[in-house]
Amino acid sequence: MASASVSSSTISNPLPVRSPSISSESTRFLSQPNEINNILSEIDADIYLSSLKIKNCEYIVLDKYVPYNDFIIKHDSEEKIKFVIYPSKRNGYEVRTVLGRKEFPKEWTNLSEKEFYNEYKVNGVLYCHSNRKLCITSSVESAIKVVELT
Repeated sequence: MASASVSSSTISNPLPVRSPSISSESTRFLSQPNEINNILSEIDADIYLSSLKIKNCEYIVLDKYVPYNDFIIKHDSEEKIKFVIYPSKRNGYEVRTVLGRKEFPKEWTNLSEKEFYNEYKVNGVLYCHSNRKLCITSSVESAIKVVELT
């Protein structure tokens, strides 16, 4: 198969080749795939959270984890939402406080599942972190009961 080649002497006045204009900001994003993924995740989260019918209550229940802080900052200026509940990657459900608006009671941090049940009659409260911003429960029902206790 023959190939064609053109030498620089064949073209008398070659036109300069211009690449499309890419801003330095765009170049920075192109070199940072994690930043692109983060932005896309935030957009997906905003679409997902906007589709929920969030009532005037202290908590929202998600069927999957999505980055929610920016959405709550934008859409909950009255700071009514105090907790977000979503499935944990490990097992059960995570109950997280939102933006330091509330904390779980200090005495919860040392309780076992059985002790929590004996004291508060709520099954399935597996763990409360010492920072008082995270509880792990075995079910969404238990997570909602935990929120209602605070």
